[in-house]
Amino acid sequence: MKRRLLAVLTAVFLMMNNYSDITFAQISDIRGVKSNSQTAEQGKRIINEKPFSMVWFTDTQYYAESYPEIFDFLGDWLVKEYKKGSFGYVINTGDLVNVASDIRQWEVVDRNFKKLDTANVPYGVLAGNHDVSINGLNYEIYNKYFGKSRFKAKSWYGGNMSNNLNHYDLITLGGHDFIILYLDYSTNITEETIKWSNNILKKYSGRTAILAMHEYLNCNSSLTYVAHNVFNRIISKNNNVIMILCGHNHCAVRRIKTVINTDGSTRKVIEILSDYQKAPHGGDGYLRYLNFHPESGLLQVVTYSPYKNKYNFFEDTKDSFTEKIKLID
Repeated sequence: MKRRLLAVLTAVFLMMNNYSDITFAQISDIRGVKSNSQTAEQGKRIINEKPFSMVWFTDTQYYAESYPEIFDFLGDWLVKEYKKGSFGYVINTGDLVNVASDIRQWEVVDRNFKKLDTANVPYGVLAGNHDVSINGLNYEIYNKYFGKSRFKAKSWYGGNMSNNLNHYDLITLGGHDFIILYLDYSTNITEETIKWSNNILKKYSGRTAILAMHEYLNCNSSLTYVAHNVFNRIISKNNNVIMILCGHNHCAVRRIKTVINTDGSTRKVIEILSDYQKAPHGGDGYLRYLNFHPESGLLQVVTYSPYKNKYNFFEDTKDSFTEKIKLID
């Protein structure tokens, strides 16, 4: 099943990048492809190397409020697929619930992340605005369910600031070391957070860094108000940051930014917004595979709903795409 899933995901990549001489039938035996073009050779390298994957889903508030069966399905599916080896880490970028004061919604979220806890699936979450909006900003209920006490004993958990409002995980996939830095919805522009984030990223400068935020990009690919400070004072200052993931706004867009490093060299930073709550049933279970092909220097993003067994909700080129990427190690 794992091999079939990887084959399907690779086939999607190949079709989207005009590798038209490689068909679904040939994916299972790539040696049968005639390699008389550069694209065919690239396709062979991608399939022959050993990629690794993360799963990213976000803005699940309507599952928690109105469609708990979808959340329950995803919780079971994530455990099943992790055990099969389909991915090595799960990222959630907030808005777990729709109404922060509704304990019933938190119970839906909690029981499904407990499935990941029980199966020892590595994951990280952060608070979105819907998770903490109770007469202003109130983190009491969020902290009860996703404070540091939930994560402190986990092997991948690196550390936190302010009871897990900002935190980071340390993972290794395919022999490559990552730091996943989660920045809270409300505090990510404070001086304390900027200082803490820069210290952590410098401490782990030898790891490829991915920033997870709830709000970062607008639907026109411009930066939100809070994102400007994060980009100018965190991302641009740390050469190991190569990707930012966010939700919040109801669309799927990306922006590729060339950043001048502190040593004068340059790097490309991939900024991606994903939010499928416009789909039926609050999102129809859509999530994203982040497939890393380090030898080919490619990131393959595939949007898929295991609940509906369908690919892509928005335009194909917005939902599933490939970008060049360079890991730190």
